[in-house]
Amino acid sequence: MDHPFLEGRRGVTFDWHMNQVLDWLSFDAGRKLDSVVVYTSLELRCAIERFLYDFLTVLKGGALPDDEEEVCRTVGGVFSLMQAHDPIYRKTVRFSELIASMGDGDAAIPIVDTDLLWLKWFELGKYIHKQVEPEATFDSPDRAFQVAGFALIGETLDLFALWDMEEVFGFIHPATFPTEAQNVWEKFSDDSITEEQALGMLRLMEPVLRRRFQSAKDIVDLENLGNN
Repeated sequence: MDHPFLEGRRGVTFDWHMNQVLDWLSFDAGRKLDSVVVYTSLELRCAIERFLYDFLTVLKGGALPDDEEEVCRTVGGVFSLMQAHDPIYRKTVRFSELIASMGDGDAAIPIVDTDLLWLKWFELGKYIHKQVEPEATFDSPDRAFQVAGFALIGETLDLFALWDMEEVFGFIHPATFPTEAQNVWEKFSDDSITEEQALGMLRLMEPVLRRRFQSAKDIVDLENLGNN
């Protein structure tokens, strides 16, 4: 039987890696095969890395500086960069919510839990690296090692599925904040003003913002982020 997902050329996008994961699981058909847990874990780690790389690219306005691009080529580099940018990312999301609240609808935006993604990436590594204790891994009683691996894979896929189901998932990039809000953002981002003060200033310009943002759906959607 042919298996095109094993015979084709490799891709590098988030979607490509996720499709490989799903194809491996379809091939496994619930058997929880040893090789499938290894290769599925590998592809899922690649998907996590690519997701965060694309996420950073969006956060930085479409391109990473050369030095940060180089960091992403190192082991764990994309995680260290995301950790460094996490505070400003969270501020960007919160300010996006404040602006969107000037319009109609729910302005809540889910936060990508990068620490949780790091944990999943790290745990998945246990299933792809050399095992020096076979009796505790692939020769474990009742195949507990493999069962736990497939459970971890499922949990990680569920995490991405949850974000994918969110109606509003993303943020307004600071470069595209309304001109009226730019000054408020600059003060908010460098902690010169509190969130309460920022909201008060935005409310003063609410009529203008309401015309610009009639709905929280105007927030930049990251649904197609994995296609980059």
